[in-house]
Amino acid sequence: MYDLGGGSVVARRLCQFSGYYNLQLFNSVRNLNSRTLDLILSNLPVVEVTRDSVPLVPEDLVHHPALSMNLIVDTPHDQQMSPGIHSAYDFRRADYFSLYEMLRDSDWSGLYQLRDVDEAVDFFYGVIHSCFDATIPKKIINGKGSKYPPWFTAEIIRLLKKKNRYARKKNFSDYHKNQFLRLRRDVKALIAVAYQTYVNCVQINIRNNSKEFWKFANGKHSAGDICEKMVLDVEVFIGSEVPAGFAAFFQSVYTPITACYGTEVDDNFQHIGSIGGLNISSSSEQDILLAIKSLKPRTSPGPDGIPSFVVKGCGELLVGPLKYLLDLSLRMSHFPSKW
Repeated sequence: MYDLGGGSVVARRLCQFSGYYNLQLFNSVRNLNSRTLDLILSNLPVVEVTRDSVPLVPEDLVHHPALSMNLIVDTPHDQQMSPGIHSAYDFRRADYFSLYEMLRDSDWSGLYQLRDVDEAVDFFYGVIHSCFDATIPKKIINGKGSKYPPWFTAEIIRLLKKKNRYARKKNFSDYHKNQFLRLRRDVKALIAVAYQTYVNCVQINIRNNSKEFWKFANGKHSAGDICEKMVLDVEVFIGSEVPAGFAAFFQSVYTPITACYGTEVDDNFQHIGSIGGLNISSSSEQDILLAIKSLKPRTSPGPDGIPSFVVKGCGELLVGPLKYLLDLSLRMSHFPSKW
């Protein structure tokens, strides 16, 4: 790179800017005058910089040839595009046969050489997500969700929008005002019926669809529902003291269960570590497979983006790496940060 430190004020500022961001010059393509006028500065690994044979705009071949460069960019899988909007795997359109083949043929030898728990977990997810990227397309998800309650029907939403339009014009004439009042009355009546129908359905299906019940219950949380005063025996808890009152009550009725552990241990029992005096053995592939089979297939993916039905379908392929991760975590007495 040219010595900019002894140049003009602009050159010195460019030198300081490059040093501050650890930028390096990668362009070595010369123009027809055998000079390099265009700068390509980057603090990311640049594989190569070449002259682009198919430029997008007309090319100044004499002074500024069109350039093409390849970068290595490590983008986290959980990186959000913008607030409320993110990309996710579209498992409805996945090629599961190819996914199974890729996981079957994956090389896990590098995982078994790692002794750091977090590095091993990163390696595990790297293999999984590379298989996902090759076999599962992605979709854009708006995390904001619907602004209407779940009991709002399409007819209610339509009339609600119509009512809002008349609300903006109700002062123009009696006609607009009467239409607004009529729609407001009709919408209130429809909402009351729809709400009662929704609550009845939630109650009837609470055994078969408990998820919908908890969705309804969580939606009822608001600041106005917080108890302002609590009386426990003769003591009164007010405002922010109410949680302490509940804690005192639960502590008064709680009876600890004393667990007795045998002191004799089989010589063939392989121990990895001891936590609080309790011996922890290594996991077995059979135990892991039983745990995988107990997963509920309809649960949503967690932060790692791996749904449970994929883990169940590929359990025999993942049991080896999972066993190593669990044993390594026990051996090092370290819980993976990503978990």
